[in-house]
Amino acid sequence: MASFGVLNVAPPVFEDPFVEENGRLSSEAFNYFMTILLPRIGQTSSLYGTAPVLEVIGQDASIASTPLPMGALTTGYYRVTCYLRVTSADGAGSSVTPFVQFPDDGVTCTMTGAALTADDITEPMSQTFFVSVDQPGPISFGTTYSSTTPGLMVYKATVCVERVQ
Repeated sequence: MASFGVLNVAPPVFEDPFVEENGRLSSEAFNYFMTILLPRIGQTSSLYGTAPVLEVIGQDASIASTPLPMGALTTGYYRVTCYLRVTSADGAGSSVTPFVQFPDDGVTCTMTGAALTADDITEPMSQTFFVSVDQPGPISFGTTYSSTTPGLMVYKATVCVERVQ
């Protein structure tokens, strides 16, 4: 099947003009858009530029490297933004450090962010990772957790991935 851009759907075959004289889509074009194109766009995160936001709440331990829900990735540049906030302070000292993993030049690369060390529920942190993906494979997210009293500090993590180019 011939590919119609990054959507990987067959190009439309219209026997009538795509746009009618009054400027509206022809019924064939409208039907194609509603039944073929629109559902496919809804399944393709890179067309909207984002994947579904992932939020983990009530976390009191590290998060193992977890693939983000993006489906099959295409070669390109992605921005991974994470938001971290302590929701229950340790009272003595704690930290949570985000990291992302992604495929580049045939190897799995890891980028580690700055640690959130504020033992305060009113001081969240946000940071962004710019990554280059050159082959199929997931972009994964995780955290490293440390607390003076293990399990006492609780946090939430919110992650968003956007295709840049």
